[in-house]
Amino acid sequence: CAQIVFIGVFVALSCQTLAGQPLDLLSPLLGDGSKPGFGHLMAGAAVLCLSFLGFDAVSTLAEECRDARRDVPRAIILTTLFAGLLFTVLAYVSQLVLPGSSFANADAAANEVMFKASGQFLTNFFTAAYVAGSLGSALASQAAVSRILFTMGRDNVLPRRSFGYLSPRFGTPVFAIALVSAFSLLALVIDLSTLASLISFGALVAFSA
Repeated sequence: CAQIVFIGVFVALSCQTLAGQPLDLLSPLLGDGSKPGFGHLMAGAAVLCLSFLGFDAVSTLAEECRDARRDVPRAIILTTLFAGLLFTVLAYVSQLVLPGSSFANADAAANEVMFKASGQFLTNFFTAAYVAGSLGSALASQAAVSRILFTMGRDNVLPRRSFGYLSPRFGTPVFAIALVSAFSLLALVIDLSTLASLISFGALVAFSA
């Protein structure tokens, strides 16, 4: 919810900032010529693949659905379409606010866009919404992966005694959750670029297969 509110505020303040300025509405689609060639497009596509990860996580909770055969495919398709539209709109508006591809710090380019759109207020709002979104994303990912490991344990693909175990008190696969949590903590010591490349590479290979 925090991110949805932020997106609405960002678009509204961006429109207010751009009002009255001469705009080339095609510039975000054509680029500024500073990054020619097809390679940059493919590099961006690989990063975008990482951004789309998660739409298939809906399927891991199929057993909790009342009508999984109908609801799960519908949820996956709607999530993909909604996320794609959202990414496109945000990227388009961001390029109108701050055209080009040169930033003082490429890893914090979003902060520059927010500051240009509406100053420090929007930058702080973005940081808060980003933290809230990251927390929600991490919880959803952990639930999905833990559920997959539990199912594999229950089906004897992995050791059933560990991975197929459910907590008598909470009814959750505590071993799988603890294992996923331990691997997630590696993010504290692994370089972000390396981690993103590994995830993108894995996702591209998995989806291609």
